[in-house]
Order: sequence, then C-alpha cells, then structure tokens
Amino acid sequence: MQQTTAIAPRQTHPAIAELETYRSKGANLLLPTTNVEYLSEFHAPVIDKCFLSANPDEGDVYPAKYTDDCNEFRVAAQGLRKISMTAGIVWHPLHCKRLDDRKDRNYVAYQAMGGIKKSDGSVIWWKGEYDLDFEVLEEELYEQYRQKCKNWNKPEDVKQGFVESSVRRDMIFKRKHKLKLAETGSMNRVVRSILALKNHYTKAELQNPFVAVRIVMQPDYSNKDVRAAFQRAAIESTTNIYGDAEPKRIEHAVDLPPVDDEDVIDVPTGTDNEEPEPEPSENGYEPSDLELFLDNKDSVIRRRHLEDLAKKKQVDLKKIVTLPWEQFIEQNFINLFNHLMAQPDLEVEDDNGIPF
Repeated sequence: MQQTTAIAPRQTHPAIAELETYRSKGANLLLPTTNVEYLSEFHAPVIDKCFLSANPDEGDVYPAKYTDDCNEFRVAAQGLRKISMTAGIVWHPLHCKRLDDRKDRNYVAYQAMGGIKKSDGSVIWWKGEYDLDFEVLEEELYEQYRQKCKNWNKPEDVKQGFVESSVRRDMIFKRKHKLKLAETGSMNRVVRSILALKNHYTKAELQNPFVAVRIVMQPDYSNKDVRAAFQRAAIESTTNIYGDAEPKRIEHAVDLPPVDDEDVIDVPTGTDNEEPEPEPSENGYEPSDLELFLDNKDSVIRRRHLEDLAKKKQVDLKKIVTLPWEQFIEQNFINLFNHLMAQPDLEVEDDNGIPF
C-alpha cells in the first residue's frame, strides 16, 4: 500500500499578518507587494509608519485645487521627506547632480537617483529629472494670476498692477532658489515613482498612516558565537580608527655592527625620571654635543642631523638602522648618535666639490 507524506503548511510571517491588519483599516501601504515570507535567520522585517497632517498650513500637503470646498490634497515636499525616511530611501551621491551647463541663467536642470534595499541586500534604483525654464514659468505665472483676479470687481489697472507685482515677487524668489527648487523637484519625482504614491489623497485617507516594510539585520545575540564575532568586529573597527590603546615599546631600534670592546661607549640608562648623562669619548667628543642634539625635541630635525652626520662619517644608515624613524624613542636617538660620533671623520666633498 502506497503511503503519502503530509506536507506541513507554510508558516506565515507575523509581519504579513500585521500588514493585512493595516490594509484592512485603510492604511496607505508603501510597496505593498514586498515579499517578507522568505528571509534568512539573520534578517527580520520592521514595519514603520508615519502620519501626514491634512492641514495645508502645517506643510505636509497642499490643496489640489485652490477652492473653498476642495477635499483633495497633494503631498508636499515636507510630507514626501517624511514618507521617504519611513520607507528607507537612500540617495546615490554620484548620480544626484546638476545636468545643465550653467551658461543660461534662465534654465536649470537637476537629476536625482534614489533606491530602496531589498531583503537580499540589493538596491532598486530609480532616476528622476526636473528642470526650470524661467521664460515658460513667467508665462504660466501671468496666466495664473490673471485667472485669479479675473472676476474681481476692480478697475483693470488695479488688476494689472496686482498681476505684475505678484509675478515679479514669485520670479525673484524662484530665481534666487532655482537650484534648490530643481533638486527638490527631482527628488520628489523619485519618491512618488518608486513608492507608487497617488496624485491626490482625500482628508479621510490622510487620517490613516503611511506604512512601509524594511528588512534589517537582526542576528541572534543569545548565541555566544554571534556575540563573540560582533565583539571582535567592534574591537577591530575601534583599533583601525584610534589605534592600539597601549602601543608596544621597542627598546632596540638600531642593530649595530660588531665592534671591539675597547671601542664600546657605555651609555648609562639612568632612572625613570632622569635622562642618561653621556661621557666623553677618546676622539675628543664633548658631552655638550649630545646635549645640544637632545635639546631639539623635533624628531624630523634630529633625523636630518643624524643623516648629515652619517654622510660626513661615510656610514650607510640603511645597513644599521632597521626600525622606522617614526618608532624611534629617546634611547634610540642616543645610541645612533653615539655610534656615529665614534666613527672617524672623513673628508667629504659636497655637490660643488668643496670639502665639508
């Protein structure tokens, strides 16, 4: 007898049930087709929401028609910024740029590119462009203000004065902020397109929240291996930025060639709070030379002095100095200075053939 194996029903992610609850209550879903059923154990969906005010005076929306009984509103730039942050839109720094050649003061064009991350980490990019042609814009403003005062019971010269002053005021403002207007217009187009926003919303629709689903990394911190990996990553990132908390102290920076015991110059180490005092050597070296050398605390000047001294003594520093100059400590400078001073003086000519 053939046996059949029952297949367990697929588990529905809790976020889907929460989204359906919002949908049933009339919420404005952003990207309602986002698939959150198949996620790795290290990822989890996060549901964010925001509310827009239906009062145009608060800046989130503006009337679709400037009439007293208007019940439809378009989302303004301020409201679109709230929605974009809720949805987690990111902006491409290289493709958000001005497109025109900046030669025509009556024209400006701007391009924006925004994207949303999917559950697999990839980004869906969308491009939007917006331009301002001030010759066309001026004609549109004239027509709008003529229609606005068309039915006024006032003389024609008063109406014409109102139109002229209003158009001049608006044109000055738009010319002053033309790049900002073009940039905001292009970004608004990206937000409207990538989130599939409607052109108009009623007051009743604006009473409901705008809901978006974002996929975030959420590892199991109760797992000791996961905690250890995050601790290592945190320590490495801190070290890369600030360096080691306690740098290693390197005592020996110079590997000196073997010399006879009678040529060795003993340099006392002294105490922790006292610097060693040098003793005179057989070749006429005086303690004041080393004191003068150590008086200058600038390591760059000390290095140049040692390089000049090595050139005079005809000593190749690359053969005896094995530690980078940046890691030299006080004792390293003293050891190298003493070693070079112990070498015999040789007559060396400069680039012009003059001994020095």
